[in-house]
Amino acid sequence: MIYETKRLIVRKATTHDCQVIYAMLHDPVILKYNCLNPPSQDEVIEYILKSKDNDIQFVIEHKETHQVIGEINFERDTLRHGVDSILLSYHLDTKFVGKGYMSEALRGALNYGFNIRHAAIISARVFTLNERSNQLLKHLGFTLEGTLRHAVKAYQNIIYDDNLYSMTKEEHRRIKE
Repeated sequence: MIYETKRLIVRKATTHDCQVIYAMLHDPVILKYNCLNPPSQDEVIEYILKSKDNDIQFVIEHKETHQVIGEINFERDTLRHGVDSILLSYHLDTKFVGKGYMSEALRGALNYGFNIRHAAIISARVFTLNERSNQLLKHLGFTLEGTLRHAVKAYQNIIYDDNLYSMTKEEHRRIKE
């Protein structure tokens, strides 16, 4: 386990999670707002095995049902140089959207990123058309730094503009007080 919240456990994926991850990564809504192509079963298994050896890729498990309901990634923020920074990316099984799970998972991610991983800043990039995710980051206290136009060629070769959000460790500390 990496961290837990009231209703969720964030942990490394196991091969038992393969079918759920595969289904999520083929969901048209998830594909619409991510720059990934639907993986094969073998690619999902490879992803799971690779995630055992890194501190980047994790699944979000519902404590009560033990069902994987989403994923969260803590990558190096390549837009920043010489700064301890993390780029968050995430998605949630569409059956669980609108119930506060991602808000809860990201609050935990901020605590983990700032207090365990010792990041100075955490950022997230979100397609401008992804209204729910844009609202979520604003609600959590992230600052919109700007929009990168014509930024990402995504699923079905659609090109999206990308909003860049961030939160510093100091901003996070003030929000928690």
